[in-house]
Amino acid sequence: MNRSDDPHQETRLHTENGMIYETNRRAQRGNGGAPPPANPKRTQSQFAMFYILTLFGGVIICIIIFAVVFNTILGRRNENQSAAAITPMPVQTAAGGQITEATGAVQSVNAASRSAVLLDVVSGEQYTVQITDATQMRDKYGDGIQLENFEEGDIVEVSFDISDDRAKSMSKSAQAWVRPSRKDVQVDAAKRTVTVGNEVYTYNGNLMALYRGAPFDPSQIASIDTVSLSGIDNQVWVVTLDKSHGYIRLRNQEFIENGEYTLDTSQYSQDLQIDPITVLEGPHTIVVTGDNIDLFVENVEVTAGGYADVDLNQAQIKSGILNFMVNQTEYTLWIDGTEVSRHEPAVLPYGDHVIRAEKEEFVSDEKTVNVHQPSTSVSLTLKETRKMGRVIITTSPAEADVYIDDALIGKSPVSVSMDLGDYVLRVEKEGYETMSLPVTVDKENEPYNPYHVELKPSSSLQWPPMREPWPSASAEPSVPASAEPSVSAAAEPSVSGLEWEWPLSFFDMYPTEEILP
Repeated sequence: MNRSDDPHQETRLHTENGMIYETNRRAQRGNGGAPPPANPKRTQSQFAMFYILTLFGGVIICIIIFAVVFNTILGRRNENQSAAAITPMPVQTAAGGQITEATGAVQSVNAASRSAVLLDVVSGEQYTVQITDATQMRDKYGDGIQLENFEEGDIVEVSFDISDDRAKSMSKSAQAWVRPSRKDVQVDAAKRTVTVGNEVYTYNGNLMALYRGAPFDPSQIASIDTVSLSGIDNQVWVVTLDKSHGYIRLRNQEFIENGEYTLDTSQYSQDLQIDPITVLEGPHTIVVTGDNIDLFVENVEVTAGGYADVDLNQAQIKSGILNFMVNQTEYTLWIDGTEVSRHEPAVLPYGDHVIRAEKEEFVSDEKTVNVHQPSTSVSLTLKETRKMGRVIITTSPAEADVYIDDALIGKSPVSVSMDLGDYVLRVEKEGYETMSLPVTVDKENEPYNPYHVELKPSSSLQWPPMREPWPSASAEPSVPASAEPSVSAAAEPSVSGLEWEWPLSFFDMYPTEEILP
C-alpha cells in the first residue's frame, strides 16, 4: 500500500513481534530500483576546497588583528613623543582672577567628599576641586579612570567651573615623568637641586615634599632612603619619601672581644664601635659575634627618625675552666679580688682575670690569665719569706777589716742585716793577729746581735814603744737595747794594755751599712 504522493516512494507495512511497522523506500528508475552509487572523487575535491578556504580566512583575520594592535602601540608612542615637547598648561584665568584651567600636583584625594586638593607649583596657589559624575577623569594615555586612581604627588591637568569649583575634567599629565623608588637621592637646599645618579634636576620654593601625606624637609633625606620623584622637563615638582630611615644603637659592647655585627642579609660585617647604625624604617635583624660570646641575634623595629637600642649585656658570655697549680698547700686563692675555693677548678667567663695565691711566711704570687678556650691552666709559686737578723761587730782596736764567710763587709765598728743562720766571722788588722770565730744570727725579734772582738798585737810588732796603759775602761760597748743601734765614738771601748807613743786617731765609728727592716 502506497501512502506517499511521491510516485517513486513506496510504503510497506510489516509485522514484527506483534507490532506493525511502516517502511519507506524510494523507487529508482533503472538499476532494478536501487539508489544511485556515490561519486568518491567529487567528495574529496569538495573537502580540500573547504580546508583551503578555512586556512586562508584564518590568515586574513590574524593580519587584521596584528594591524590593529600595531597601530594602537604606534599611536601611543607618537603621543608620548609629542607630549615631551609640550610645556605645562598655562594657568587660565577668567574675569575676576579665578582659575579655570591649570597644571598642578595632587596634595590629597578625599573619596568620601569627592574632592581633590591641588597645588600649582608654579604659582604656589592651592585650590580644591569637586568631582562630580560629569567630571571626565583620564590617565596620561586618555583612558578613563576613577577618582581612586589619583594618588598624592600625581601631576594633573584640571579644568573646573569658576562658579562652584566643580571639575569639568581632571587628567594625569602626559607631560609629567616619574622616577619611582630611587635610592642615593641627594638634595642640595642651597642650590635647589636634586641629584639622582648622573641626573640633576632643579626645583623651586613651591616643591611639594610628602611623607605619608604630610610635608617634610627634603634636605633630611639620607642616602639609604627610598624616594620617588615626579616633575616636568628638568624640574622636580614632587618629592615623595616612600621609606625613611632610623637608627640602631648598640649598648655595652665594650666587653666583647673582636666584636662584629651583620645586619639583615648583608654578607659583610662591621666593627661594633660604629654607632649608631643608620637603617631603613621597619623590622631588622642584627647578628653580633665576638671571641668571648655565643652568637647573639636580636630583632628590632625601627621607626622613621627613631632609635632602637640593642643591649649586648644580654649576650651569652662564653665560659672556660681555669685549673690551678700551686707549689704549697693550705694557701688562700683570690680571683679578681674575691676569695675562692682552692679545692676545685674555677668556671670563668672569657677574658682577663687576676689570680693571686697567699700564705703566711711566704711571698705571694699574682698573675693575669686570659681565659679564651674551654680549659686553661695557671701555675703559681709561693716562696718562703726571707728571715733577716742584724749583726753589730765592734773590735778593739777599731778600724779592723771585718769579713763574714770570707766576704768583706767593712771596717769595725760595722752593722749588717743578714739571713738567719750560722756564719764565720773573721777580723783582720795590720799589726794584730787575725781573729776568727763562729757567729749565729738567730735573734729576729731583737734589734741586733752584738759581737765584740779583742785583737791581740802581733808578736813581731816592736815599734813604736808603748806607754803605760790607759785608765781602766770598759771592754764592752754600751749599746741601747731598745733603740736602733747607733755606734758612736762615746760607745767605742777603751783599749787596755799598751798605748802608742803618738796619739791614736779613730775614724768614724758609725755603722757602715744601714740596717734593713
